[in-house]
Amino acid sequence: MSHDAKTNIKVIFALFMVHFSGDLYMSFIRPLLPVFAEKYNLNLTNIGFITGVSTLLAFIIQPTVGYLADRYRTRFFMLGGPLLSALFVPLAGWMPTYFLLLIFIALGSVGQSMFHPQAAGMVTAYAGRHAGFSMSIFGLGGMAAFAVGPMAATMVVSGYGLHNLAWTSLFGVAVFVLLW
Repeated sequence: MSHDAKTNIKVIFALFMVHFSGDLYMSFIRPLLPVFAEKYNLNLTNIGFITGVSTLLAFIIQPTVGYLADRYRTRFFMLGGPLLSALFVPLAGWMPTYFLLLIFIALGSVGQSMFHPQAAGMVTAYAGRHAGFSMSIFGLGGMAAFAVGPMAATMVVSGYGLHNLAWTSLFGVAVFVLLW
């Protein structure tokens, strides 16, 4: 295997990890809605607002972020986004009010939107002749996160309490440090 091929495999794996860590924390929100409802005494409108804000911010600002990532070539968008999600979503349960919970979920959602455009663009840049396979590996990172994340979040919260979900941030921080 050539040096370029080894480098490309490492980059595709790194992009898999960025996608996994970025989407992992966003997958925590929906299964924890009953816990948030109980802690903050929320009604269905409040719950709907949480899911609406998180989904809207995770996707609607991606074109703007993509434009900025093209204009200002930096790792900040690709690595900083998952870091924001890793820090803000697990700490949301520490917030004393519904409004602060919503702010933390919103900031985590913005973080999720930050890495998708730049990381997806990098997949094709490093894929060579294997664009389809490489994009599927990148996509697998997100899907794996949405499969594992709800189970991990509910196991931590049901076993150790909502405040201990913050410990899951260590994984996202470790990925950030490793890939920076």
